[in-house]
Amino acid sequence: MTWSQYFPPNWMKSRKKRGEKGSMRIALEERRESMRIASEERRELIRIKKDKNEVEKRKAEDEIMMKDTRTMDLEQKEYIHLRRLEILERLSGHFAELISIL
Repeated sequence: MTWSQYFPPNWMKSRKKRGEKGSMRIALEERRESMRIASEERRELIRIKKDKNEVEKRKAEDEIMMKDTRTMDLEQKEYIHLRRLEILERLSGHFAELISIL
């Protein structure tokens, strides 16, 4: 019996096509996975930047809350007073939200 009797003549061609389709599918799955990972990394970077901005904002607010106004003129004192009120108002809103959740 010859080799061609065991395998039809187009057997190798169809096998190659199946192999190409399989490798294309694997490549597509790998690409999707890398895109998913990249998307997760971008979301993590955005979260880190937001956290960093929040820390910087709180530092600036802490400086305003601790600022000594004894040597300031009236306009400067008023500005600091208004900023303190804004900060306290925002913080009291956060505390009220937390209490309502509990």
